[in-house]
Amino acid sequence: MPLPAPDGVPEELKTVWEVWALLTREHVDRSEFDPEVFTEAAIRGLIEALGDPHTNYVRPAAFEIENDDLFGRFEGIGANVRMRADGKLQIIAPIKGSPAEAAGLKPGDLVLAVNGEDIVGLSLLEAVGKIRGPKGSEVLLLIVHLGEFDEIEVSVRRDVIPLESVVVRTQLEDRFAHIRLTTFYEDTAKQLAQAVRDARA
Repeated sequence: MPLPAPDGVPEELKTVWEVWALLTREHVDRSEFDPEVFTEAAIRGLIEALGDPHTNYVRPAAFEIENDDLFGRFEGIGANVRMRADGKLQIIAPIKGSPAEAAGLKPGDLVLAVNGEDIVGLSLLEAVGKIRGPKGSEVLLLIVHLGEFDEIEVSVRRDVIPLESVVVRTQLEDRFAHIRLTTFYEDTAKQLAQAVRDARA
């Protein structure tokens, strides 16, 4: 028999609360009950029922990463990465002048662990979240260089990494500057204005 919902629970959510209470009290595998997983599943179910492709649920750690990127800068090692199909994080390329470049990380390197914690199998945002951190702090990465088999540890001191959204290409014989916007950040307008001034100089 389900427990009655406590006072203060909206009428529309009483059934949801009763199901939650019943599962936590009666389910045969209560030891496997993970409140965080169930909460996230309920949230995703509510959003999916809207049928709105523009409404999504973003986990707190992922939101923090996306919010940092929106401002056009973040604190970390400065590398473009991707998650391979086998669940291993691969460096596409270190950002020019970044701590990752200074530490000797190269395109194709695999990152297997962060500060001794295995990250193979994590989502891209989860892995990135473990690598990022406050400016001046150090992160220890377990790396396998492209074409090699030996695992090595590389210590990288994090820093503020500016994200460029304006790419300028010119040639000596051109009378025009080719300016490309790769994405939009908080300071993209400022970057664009500076690029135009530089092109006119």
